[in-house]
Amino acid sequence: VNNSAVRSRAKNLDSSLCVKRRVVTNGMEAIDLSSYSDNTTISSSSNSADNIESTEITEGCIACELNNLLHQASDNSSSSAVIPSNLLYSVWSYAEYMAGYEQQDSHEFYITLLDGLSTHLRDFHSMNSNGINNFDIGKLFRGTMRSQLSCVHCNWLSKRDEQFLDISLSIDFTKSKSPRHNKFASQELRLDECLRHYTSLESLCEEVFCDNCHCSRKCQKQLFIVDHPQILVLHLKRFDAIKNKKNSIKVSFPLHDLDLSPFMSILSDESYSQSSIYNLCGVVNHKGGLNQGHYVAYVRVDNDGTMNWFRCDDESVILVSEDDVESTEGYLLFYMRRDDTIV
Repeated sequence: VNNSAVRSRAKNLDSSLCVKRRVVTNGMEAIDLSSYSDNTTISSSSNSADNIESTEITEGCIACELNNLLHQASDNSSSSAVIPSNLLYSVWSYAEYMAGYEQQDSHEFYITLLDGLSTHLRDFHSMNSNGINNFDIGKLFRGTMRSQLSCVHCNWLSKRDEQFLDISLSIDFTKSKSPRHNKFASQELRLDECLRHYTSLESLCEEVFCDNCHCSRKCQKQLFIVDHPQILVLHLKRFDAIKNKKNSIKVSFPLHDLDLSPFMSILSDESYSQSSIYNLCGVVNHKGGLNQGHYVAYVRVDNDGTMNWFRCDDESVILVSEDDVESTEGYLLFYMRRDDTIV
């Protein structure tokens, strides 16, 4: 065996696992798959016989491997790090374009993992409830965004609703220069500024056909949140593949009391009896550049009313302060709606 080849493959595997660890770690505190299994063990053929009880789900089931990973992580008898290699291989089997040891984007992995998890859980429940499936893990993350067009000539309105699993926020709008010093006006952004920019009124460059005027007119567009999810995932768009660079501008984000109400439609179809206030429960941070780097996760752990933050950096898990969390760049931000119980 070529030892250098083995070392190279091990290094590549660790690099590939890096992004998976970060996203999965942040999801662990928000989801308990066992509560969705109708008291039936979800199992994979790659695990011990103790776990194989009631299904014939084939090897490569993302839901099975994530469930097993959650149980391993909650085992207080072991202090060693949990390596999600089986989950990684399951994702590779589900999405071949992510297979291999190249650097991957954690945002893309989040979408792929959630899609695969939803698919495999849907298959599992179909097999165990005669085709009746009442479970949809996507509902925890899914919200609704309304795109509203208005004609500047007659004020005609057109509305279209689309569901989202996360909101991707631009952080490039600070590039207006100071007239006096010819420098960036601000080297730091706030998260609420990013949300305000995302939902701000914009004039479209191209004309749009107006049903009321019966011709193409200048229009304005605005986005509103009309249905806010239990778990809100915010993606800061730091990577620009066209310009081949990463934007490392500091975006400050609140650990508590993020209020979505200023960005919601006053004509929202959702009852305002649900809280629009969110608390941060996880952060995925990226260190490095566009072509190479390293992901680190910050996770909030609630234990009997006591909240602690931990930094998960490969096998290293250490207790950190809220100041440490707030000082990070932030790439993916996981917020949980206040007073919500994930069931």
